[in-house]
Amino acid sequence: MDFVPIMLNVSDVRVVVFGGGEAAFKKVRNLAQHCRQISVVSSEFHPEFEGLNADLIRAEITDAGAVEKHVRKGDMAIIATDDRTLNTELAARCRDLGILYNRIDDDSSPFIFPASFEIGGAVVSVSTLGKSPSFARYLSEQLKVQVSGYIKALPVIETLRIETREKDFHLRSEYFWKLLHEKDFWKFINEGDEKGAYRFGVRYRGNFW
Repeated sequence: MDFVPIMLNVSDVRVVVFGGGEAAFKKVRNLAQHCRQISVVSSEFHPEFEGLNADLIRAEITDAGAVEKHVRKGDMAIIATDDRTLNTELAARCRDLGILYNRIDDDSSPFIFPASFEIGGAVVSVSTLGKSPSFARYLSEQLKVQVSGYIKALPVIETLRIETREKDFHLRSEYFWKLLHEKDFWKFINEGDEKGAYRFGVRYRGNFW
């Protein structure tokens, strides 16, 4: 499987979710933080669905043809029913219509959800390419502890990046790469001295411009 990691802006993407159980709820709960157009199609819903920003459509999903009108309304689909045969039919219908889908019971979907966390303005994602979602979540938890020590540098780097955005792209990339390997820069960050780290970054620019 040739997965390519990307960050997708889903704010205006129409997502249709098939299934109303716990697995579907977890997907919708995460998506609802970023996506404004989510429709969930199911005959029954997990109780906590009512608290989410999603349009709940009560309908029997007996076969893919019965809900094709809902499939057509989406730009992206999440297939999360408890019926593997039905999931296969829904996946086939999505493929025929050219709609990207994620099927929770099959890692051969066109896209999969990595384990991820957001911290201090950064998003970190981990994937095992479908081999073990549980292991991906475990790695994500371990990384969160490590990243928390580094993320304090982001506001400083962001400011320096804004100030240098008119500079040559390649020189700027080299500048930040080398700056982030400077022990003195991280000494300021670890001591909680963001102003000192910023001043160091400004002085370090003299090596490039």
